[in-house]
Amino acid sequence: MFLKTLFSHAVITIFVLVILSMYNAGNDALNIGVLLLASLLYFFSGYILTTGAFPWYRYFGIAAIGIFFWLLCFILSPDSMNYKRYHAAGPWFFYQLYIAVRSPANFIDGFHKQENYSLSRDMIQCLIIPVLLSLLQFAGGMMKIKVLRSVKHSFMLLMLCSASTAMSSQHTPNADSVYSIIRQHSIYRNIADWPAIDAGFHTRLDASKTDVDSIRALVYVLEQLGDVHSYISYNHTQYGNYPIFDEEKLKYLMPLVTRSQAQTGIIKTQLIDHEYAYLQLPGIMAWGEQSNLYAQAIADSICHFPGHVKGFVIDLRLNGGGQLSAMLTGLNQLLGNNYLGGGVDSEGIETHTFEIHDHNFCIGTVPMNTINNRCSRQLDKIPVVLIIGPATRSSGSIVAIAFKGRANTLFVGEPTADGYSTGNDYFYFSPTLDMNLSTSFSQDRDHNIYKNSVTPDLPIDGGDNFEDIHLDEKVKAAIDWIKKNSK
Repeated sequence: MFLKTLFSHAVITIFVLVILSMYNAGNDALNIGVLLLASLLYFFSGYILTTGAFPWYRYFGIAAIGIFFWLLCFILSPDSMNYKRYHAAGPWFFYQLYIAVRSPANFIDGFHKQENYSLSRDMIQCLIIPVLLSLLQFAGGMMKIKVLRSVKHSFMLLMLCSASTAMSSQHTPNADSVYSIIRQHSIYRNIADWPAIDAGFHTRLDASKTDVDSIRALVYVLEQLGDVHSYISYNHTQYGNYPIFDEEKLKYLMPLVTRSQAQTGIIKTQLIDHEYAYLQLPGIMAWGEQSNLYAQAIADSICHFPGHVKGFVIDLRLNGGGQLSAMLTGLNQLLGNNYLGGGVDSEGIETHTFEIHDHNFCIGTVPMNTINNRCSRQLDKIPVVLIIGPATRSSGSIVAIAFKGRANTLFVGEPTADGYSTGNDYFYFSPTLDMNLSTSFSQDRDHNIYKNSVTPDLPIDGGDNFEDIHLDEKVKAAIDWIKKNSK
């Protein structure tokens, strides 16, 4: 962005100087007109060049170069800007021409002989001009970011409105309308036996005596689709097709899930053996500005590790999902500015992309968060080990998928929760009824599609020790791999 602002400045400078050279540059009306036109061009250059949420300083390339060049000119010729009379003032000519965008016809020739001329005022004006030009580009960029966010929110609103259906005044569930949305948008719609599902759904719906019975008829549909990630929320209670486990599996899984829920939003870091960075990233339940705060906290936790660390261990075993954008924006330094994958429909066609642009997670080119990276280390090639397990699900699984295909990366542990790597959309029906529906499969940067779970490269069953990670078998395996693969 920094270089783009300088390039646009060069183009606008040439354009303005050509206009002024073609006409009488001493004409006040012309000068005012050109000034207004140039101001608009700088504003719109900032608008056009902005494709995501850039840090503010990226817009101040003209100001930075201008201040540096102004100081150089002032050091060489502090007492005069008259380049015709004083050889040392020569740099002021180029400064006014290329930085302050003044036509040579407007340069003052007899500096000290003109009654109203003030050298100090002229120098201050020359210093201020590039700052003002950068401010115009910054203003254009900020407007573009607002537009992008407005488009995002409008799109979300459109989705919600399209999903809204006519409800009775008591807001009782219109099960047929919800069923219609499932048929149209479920990721499993093309493999479903809809005649059999229709018959089973309507049999249960006709026999229902309460609102909850109607909701359970919809849960039957999710069961027939094999969809464990979707759920319907009615009167603040969730109804879904929750997987059933045998007693042995449940005995192992329940403590993980309980710990996962308890650790939600609690980010933990540790430096292992003075050389290896450990980051436990749980589920993040945050929206709006809270999402930015969590993203910033994750990014800062990575920055706080010393520069000599040889690799990172990202522990996703307790990540039960939540706000994907906060997690991936926070991990941006490890992911780099790259395409990360996205979602595909039931035909395998990509419907949306996940990318990192200028340190922020984007869906397409629309930034989801705004943070400031407080360190400039390049970490997209450093060894990274992802630890995954059966309690890793939903957005936690998609975070793992975002690292698939990354160089110098290993997955350790156990497969993530089966069926929880889908992308879900939210459908609103009434204040008491909404649905979170699986509408896409996730794919990685190499276009591998994940319909079930994310599997580890190095499988390790059990051996978890969250109280003392030095004794954790999966963490130890991760450290051993980093030792062998770090330079």
